[in-house]
Amino acid sequence: MQLSRRDVLRASGTLAGAQIGVTGPLTSRAVTVATQNLGLGVPLLDLLTEEQVDPVLVGERFAKLRASVVSERMAALAAELTAESPAIIGVQEGVLAERNGEPVVDFLASLERGFERAGGRYRRAAVSPNADITLPAEYDGERFDVRFHDRDALFVREDVAVDATDASTFAINASRRLDG
Repeated sequence: MQLSRRDVLRASGTLAGAQIGVTGPLTSRAVTVATQNLGLGVPLLDLLTEEQVDPVLVGERFAKLRASVVSERMAALAAELTAESPAIIGVQEGVLAERNGEPVVDFLASLERGFERAGGRYRRAAVSPNADITLPAEYDGERFDVRFHDRDALFVREDVAVDATDASTFAINASRRLDG
């Protein structure tokens, strides 16, 4: 079975929307919007195309993700976005990675800390969950479960009013049990 990232997101993705209005001084000029893929940094979906999951390979990928200096990458992206000062920022691949149920890496929280350090006045207005994948892993002789929550999110500058947000899943979602 061959699955592309697009196939998985199409099947398990969600739609998020926000009714956004601009208040204060922005009412007299155009609203700017930015979009940014946060970039997981390690291949993940190819692990789902095999008939059996290799826990050692999953463990190696998880270790590589942890070593990929996510907080520094998110701080750099936040600084770039803050310098541009768009009213609305849409981000993709806002991953939350867990080891045995404990959060280890949270791209959205790291991006928010980056906004604060860069002087960006942004708040999270909406989050849309996408793929939610749990895989067995083994690294340095230790076995554990790794869970990846892929999320898209909207951030708005503090002078932007958000009247309402909504997120819903597609009627049909993909599910696959992998032995391993």
